[in-house]
Amino acid sequence: SCHRVGEEGGDISTAALTFEGSKVQRDWLIDYLVLPYSLRPILEERMPVLRISREEATQLADALESFYRDPRIPEDPFAGRPGSDADVAEGQRLYGTLGCRGCHIIGSSGGYYGPPLTDSGKRLKPGWTYAWLKGPQNWRSDVRCPNYGLTDTDALRLTAYLSTLRSAPSSDVAGGAR
Repeated sequence: SCHRVGEEGGDISTAALTFEGSKVQRDWLIDYLVLPYSLRPILEERMPVLRISREEATQLADALESFYRDPRIPEDPFAGRPGSDADVAEGQRLYGTLGCRGCHIIGSSGGYYGPPLTDSGKRLKPGWTYAWLKGPQNWRSDVRCPNYGLTDTDALRLTAYLSTLRSAPSSDVAGGAR
């Protein structure tokens, strides 16, 4: 009743599950299902705490991984590419040059309009990040993220950078304030 899958489902959440299995990392999804938190503080809707066990969360994550996939999203966008396409430093430079920081927060700086990218390496699959960067409106027609017309190489470099981003582990057993 909250999420859409294709043309079916509710509209409470802005996050469709249509290709969730191609989008998020399985381990991150399990942790999130056990203890959800606000991914985008600017939005009013929140994922409710489902009160499910880790085993139930694992089963649900495995189902999403199996059934909610999109064949247009590459498993490994770096496969068969030269190492220079995965240039993290160049990806970080592109992040700054393109002005991504205006909408996205990394650590404690940046904008709040887009989803935070502090944990993008832990949360998002590289194939999804690459596919999104190549054409955000292909995945959400109403998204404000600009289509920069990135070359394959620039999209891969930006993907490589975003894939390195992971917040420091929390000492809080319950998962900490994310």
